[in-house]
Amino acid sequence: MRLARYSTPEGPALAVVERGPEGDQVVLVDSAPWGDTDDWGVVFDAADGVPDLTEAVASGRRLPLDENRLLAPVARPPEFLAIGLNYRAHALEGGRE
Repeated sequence: MRLARYSTPEGPALAVVERGPEGDQVVLVDSAPWGDTDDWGVVFDAADGVPDLTEAVASGRRLPLDENRLLAPVARPPEFLAIGLNYRAHALEGGRE
């Protein structure tokens, strides 16, 4: 199970991506108990951690993954962290060792 946000004609929606025998599916979890939100960050805060999605996934609407497009799972992240895996190359470009 992979958490996602999904673009629908009605707007962004919380979703779970599941692999199935007929291909990947998106399960919209719009019946979830945490209210009207399209941001997993809000859900994690409300649930005080990762919520139990069993019931929401069981009752959610299923759509083919390629029917619309995936969005970033957290709409407004509180932090953005980056790791400079190519730091040495940049240092050498700048004349540093």
